[in-house]
Amino acid sequence: TRRRYDRRRITGVSTTPLPTPNETRGPVGPDAPFQEYPLTAMRRVTATRLQQAKQTVPHFYLRIECAVDAALGLLARAKELHLDVTPSLTDFVVRAAALALRQVPRANSTWADGVVRVYDTVDIAVAVNTPKGLITPIVRAADRKDLGAIARETRALVTRAREGTLTPEEYTGGTFTVSNLGMYGVEGLYAIVNPPQSCILGVGAAVKRPIVAGNVVTVGTVMTCTLSADHRAIDGAVGAELLAALRAFIEQPGL
Repeated sequence: TRRRYDRRRITGVSTTPLPTPNETRGPVGPDAPFQEYPLTAMRRVTATRLQQAKQTVPHFYLRIECAVDAALGLLARAKELHLDVTPSLTDFVVRAAALALRQVPRANSTWADGVVRVYDTVDIAVAVNTPKGLITPIVRAADRKDLGAIARETRALVTRAREGTLTPEEYTGGTFTVSNLGMYGVEGLYAIVNPPQSCILGVGAAVKRPIVAGNVVTVGTVMTCTLSADHRAIDGAVGAELLAALRAFIEQPGL
């Protein structure tokens, strides 16, 4: 018997359409029907690469919390200007990460056959969920673009990614990746490094929390950022320097 699902009644679940399932097999136990969904070519490639990354890359993780009230205020003011494209918090993180990588260039690197390649340009890949699977279009030279330019380019890349019209040059060759699941309410993300890159930044939701300043407790908005890094390419101190620089740019938008 096939099990039918009304996806509209399931809350908190992606509305990405599923592929046509194969025929349901007979139950292997009491009340155990199931369906099988074939992998798209993109999901198959993603599965292979991530399995290889998790098995061969010695990951370590560093986590910080950033106050984002000032950043959210800046984005709110930008929205009031009725720009053609209003920057999002993801765009803001991409810009902050690009400037932080300029300050800590060792993290803007890849592992390549026993050597570490440190790049002169900061090309940030942004993880995008599509009906066919995960893809990471790249904002080239993100450290040399302002927030508005990054927002416009990101929107165009995301649109083409979901339409399936990206060219290989638009999703290959990045030096760093940002993956944001905050829009789904996820507060922390320990992402898998996208080889040969040295680092990936997992971004969580901006949430209200008590903040202690001196002897005073106030309420502020904080966002968790978790760096996953390849220990062959960078050490913990380099990762810590990168996150310190990232936090400074996020918490002080004037920089």
